Amino acid sequence: MRWLNARIAMTMLLLAGALIAAGPQAHAQQTASVSVTVKNHRFQPAEVQAPANVPIDQSFIRDLPTKGDSVAIVRAVVGLSSSLGITTIAEGVETKEQLASLTAEGCNEFQGFLFSQPRPAAEIQRMLGELAPRAEAVA
Repeated sequence: MRWLNARIAMTMLLLAGALIAAGPQAHAQQTASVSVTVKNHRFQPAEVQAPANVPIDQSFIRDLPTKGDSVAIVRAVVGLSSSLGITTIAEGVETKEQLASLTAEGCNEFQGFLFSQPRPAAEIQRMLGELAPRAEAVA
């Protein structure tokens, strides 16, 4: 194989950064270690590309804004993503309190039951068709 194409899940890298950033808020008995070894001398760092967006898993959203560890992880993921120009998407937002906490931390996009229950594809297409004329009127 002439070139090594490496794709690293940005979420995992951001999670590792978030755990480090959590510092004293992290439990003393919990540790995290991430290492990447590349043994191909033809590897070119320019081949590694950051994703267009980074999802923040519902497991971190669920305990917002009350659990300090979740807040620290969200803050670190959003901060690192923002500094890299990457959009963050909070998955599983169910309460106004979660939305307020995510907004305060600078999260870009949100999805979850707070906005809508799951809908059939045909209904989504109909809804988007109804919104299109309104969006054109605003633009």
